[in-house]
Amino acid sequence: MNRVFISGLSGIVLVGCMTTPTQVQNENVTRYKAMSLASVKQCIDVTDNELESTVKYSTQSCFVAEHGMMRMKWDDGFIRAWKDKKTGIAQYQIYITDYGNNWQYPYKLNYKFGDSLESSDAEKIFSDVDCSQYGCTHREDVGFTIKNEFLADLSDRYQDIRFDDVKFRIEKKNSENHDWTFNPAELVGLYRMVEGVE
Repeated sequence: MNRVFISGLSGIVLVGCMTTPTQVQNENVTRYKAMSLASVKQCIDVTDNELESTVKYSTQSCFVAEHGMMRMKWDDGFIRAWKDKKTGIAQYQIYITDYGNNWQYPYKLNYKFGDSLESSDAEKIFSDVDCSQYGCTHREDVGFTIKNEFLADLSDRYQDIRFDDVKFRIEKKNSENHDWTFNPAELVGLYRMVEGVE
């Protein structure tokens, strides 16, 4: 009888401590909006290998959304860059990892700030499918080139930008389009580090 009572009490305690998916989503939004130029500068990964002609920069470590009560991490989006060591010219790319129960075929990115609407075709980077008795999970990693001028404009006008002023839409062939907002601090923070702008 004591075992039943203790076991039942443990179950109550565990249920009381669980986090709901809505709470996790709200925490994601709070964490993401809290990113600043200073915090982004601290989390950017820089790789400078003497056997490569470019220096690589990435915000992948800056933020990853968590999902559900188990705080699973799967979908991800970040910006990365390669800066040529000889010319000093950089190329920028939005990197997206997307999971679904079928192939979604993302093929284009539209991005907008102010009156400037730009588009970029998808570069397929990686894909995989993992099946179990419960079904299949499809992973698609794609990259989208971002214009240097777009990032320079964001950097120049950063003080006046609101969080939701920079908009993105991924167009998909086999699923609904996906709209989201990129934190301007993440974009501008990486751009300024790569270009040496303070």
